[in-house]
Amino acid sequence: MKFSFSKKLLVLFAFPLLMIGVIVAALSTGILRNNLNTEIQKELQITADSIVCTYSNLYEGDYFKDQGGKLYKGTIAISSDTSLLDTLKENVGIDTAFIYDGSLTMTSLKYPTGAKASGAPMDKDILAKVLEGKPVFEQNYVFQKVRYYGYFTPLINSDGTTVGAVFAGRTAEDVEQQVNTELRKIIIPTIAIMVAFMIIILIFAKNLAGKMTLTRKFLEQVASGHLTKSGKMKHVKSRDEIGDIFKMSVTLQDELYSIVSNIKGSTDSLLASSNGLITISNGATQDVGAMKKSMDSIVKDASEQADKASESVENICNISTQIEYISKEMTDMYDTVNAVSVAEKDASRIMEELNDANQEMLYTIGRIAEQITVTNDSVQAIQQTIDMIRNIADETDLLAVNASIEAAHAGAAGRGFAVIAEQISKLASMSADNAGEVEKTLSSIMDETAKMVQLMEETKQQMDTQAGKMRETVEKFASVAQGVESSLTNVESVNSSMETLDAAKESVLDRVKRLSDISNQFVAAADDMMENTNHMNERMRQLEETANKLEEISEGLSDGLDNFKL
Repeated sequence: MKFSFSKKLLVLFAFPLLMIGVIVAALSTGILRNNLNTEIQKELQITADSIVCTYSNLYEGDYFKDQGGKLYKGTIAISSDTSLLDTLKENVGIDTAFIYDGSLTMTSLKYPTGAKASGAPMDKDILAKVLEGKPVFEQNYVFQKVRYYGYFTPLINSDGTTVGAVFAGRTAEDVEQQVNTELRKIIIPTIAIMVAFMIIILIFAKNLAGKMTLTRKFLEQVASGHLTKSGKMKHVKSRDEIGDIFKMSVTLQDELYSIVSNIKGSTDSLLASSNGLITISNGATQDVGAMKKSMDSIVKDASEQADKASESVENICNISTQIEYISKEMTDMYDTVNAVSVAEKDASRIMEELNDANQEMLYTIGRIAEQITVTNDSVQAIQQTIDMIRNIADETDLLAVNASIEAAHAGAAGRGFAVIAEQISKLASMSADNAGEVEKTLSSIMDETAKMVQLMEETKQQMDTQAGKMRETVEKFASVAQGVESSLTNVESVNSSMETLDAAKESVLDRVKRLSDISNQFVAAADDMMENTNHMNERMRQLEETANKLEEISEGLSDGLDNFKL
């Protein structure tokens, strides 16, 4: 059985009120009984003492019984006149009696037949206490099956001997009637007050239940995802906590409407950014592929240059052999000079080829530099997109925190919104984490690009140095050619020309060897650049995977927000 809120509220207030009423009634009954017992004891005591005092003032002498069973006070037989006792019974409803020798001697008590109960035996236990000279109050004194509240005052003669007692009592029935009468004076007003309070509580509970029902319906509408601002229910006009809760619920609806609207807009932007990131990643991958092809060309040209440098060394060695041969065989000088001339032409041709290869390598390096610039521009564009994604994630997380706070303020009614806000916060955190991973990848790419730019700069410097060496070599070969021509026209200067040629030979050999070393270094640098290019290609692949994951998160977030109706 389902109880309504008003019934629960009624029970909640009525039960303590009922308990308070019961406790008040119980305490009142106990206190009233105690007070009545005290009053009855005093009343009976005063009555018994008054009888003793009255007979002592009226009659002188001690109490005694004669042989006929009459009770005397001095010289007067007081047992023959019970008018005083009967008057007390009629006027105040108190039964009285003189007790002597263990029996009722004179009394207003009667047997069920209506006869006076004179001569009836007295309770031995009570009598024993009274004969000790002490008054006794007994709430359960039974006479002829009737229970009495009784007070027993000792009868003491002039010698101090307790010879009997005076009894004053009321029936327990009379006492209970008096108690009930007094209780009705307390209980009836108490019940009336409780009923009035119950009616007030019922009216209050129904009013409060109506407000809670209105608030519950509104929260059910919000919980079902209907966040539209149109058709909004009117605020509860009461200025109490229920009205405050309803107003807070309306404020929460407005905040959720704003949050969900912003998140949906951010999700669309995030999805667009993810698509743009994928496009940029694809373009960057293509650029890296073109760079790889250029590096392959550089490595190939560098290898050819190294081979040609080795060939130049061999040719220079041939020149040395020829010079030695000329020194030994002066007679064959003319032929040797012609051979030197031929070798000089070959060397010039080789140097021209080296120079052409050097120029081609410089052109290739320029193309790589352009590709690196394009890659840097692409990375900068990706960085801007990541910054926008991070800003969106931060804004989304902030909005989720605000939603959690508003849901916490709503209490139990906002638990569903707290769960949604938590999921939105987790999605925002995942977006921020993925953006951080992408940023790390881009940072690594930028570092590798910077290393490539530095390496290309160093290579270019080496190529420039190589070009200068080549120009010096060409000049030396020109000197050699002049020496050969001079040898052909003037045999007398053969020795000096040979010395010049020998010195030139040593210089050319040294420079060609240096050129070969530079070529080998360039090949090694080109290999390093190829490795860096492969690493950059792997980074771009990771970037593309991250962009695809970001797109999946954006689509999941968009699907989750479709449950809300704006």
